[in-house]
Amino acid sequence: MKLALVVFIIFYMFQATYASDLSKDLDSLGADKAILKRARALDPKNRLRVVQKRKVNRNWRVEFGANYSMVEGGNPFLNSSAVGGIAELHISPKFSLGVRYANFDNKLNSEAENRYEIAEKNPYTKDSIVPEIDSPFNSTHGVLSWYPIYGKMNMLDLGISQFDIYLLGGYGQVNLKSGSSTSWTVGGGIGVWLSQHLSSRFEVRQMSYQDQVTTGSRNMDMTFVSLAIGVLL
Repeated sequence: MKLALVVFIIFYMFQATYASDLSKDLDSLGADKAILKRARALDPKNRLRVVQKRKVNRNWRVEFGANYSMVEGGNPFLNSSAVGGIAELHISPKFSLGVRYANFDNKLNSEAENRYEIAEKNPYTKDSIVPEIDSPFNSTHGVLSWYPIYGKMNMLDLGISQFDIYLLGGYGQVNLKSGSSTSWTVGGGIGVWLSQHLSSRFEVRQMSYQDQVTTGSRNMDMTFVSLAIGVLL
C-alpha cells in the first residue's frame, strides 16, 4: 500500500512539472513540433495548434520617446552628437507614420582647432586658412516605417519580449548656421516592445542635406546610430 502511494505521488509530481514546463514553452518562444507532440500527449483527444501572434497590440496606438545619437559624417571639421525625440502613429503592426527630431551638439575636432591656432598666430601666411563651417543646429523629418519581420527574445531570463525589425524613409528640414536645407533620411532598426506600454529602439539612419560656404552649396551626409526609450499609449 505504501509503495503504491509513493508511486502515485511521484507520478503526480512528474505530470505537474511536465504540464508547467509545457505551459512556459507555449507562452514564450516556441511553436515547434516537439511542443505539439508534448501537448498532444497530455490530451490526445483534442487537436492542438500553436499560433504565435504579436504579443503587444500596435493597432492605432501612439508612441513617444527620447533618444541619444552618435553621429558620423557631416562637416569634416566637427565632432557631432545629438539628443532628440521620436513620435509614431502605429496604424497597424506593419506600418507607422512618425517624426524624428534631433538637436545637435557640435565641437571642433583637433584638425579645426590646429588651423584656428595657426591663423591666430600667423594670420598672413598661406597656412592660416580658417575652415568654413556651416554648423547644423537641429533637424526634423516625417518618416514612414515598415515592419516586415518580428519575433520574440529571452531578456536575460527575466521574461519574453517581442521585437520588430523595420525600415524607414522620410523627408524634412535641417536648420543650419546659414539657414535651412531640405533633407532626406533612410534607415532601419529594431524595436523591442518591453511591455504593453514600454518600448525601446536601436536605429541606424542616414541623413542627406546641403550646407552653404563661400564657394556655394555642398552635399553632406550624416549617419545616426541611436538608442531610444519610449512609451506606448
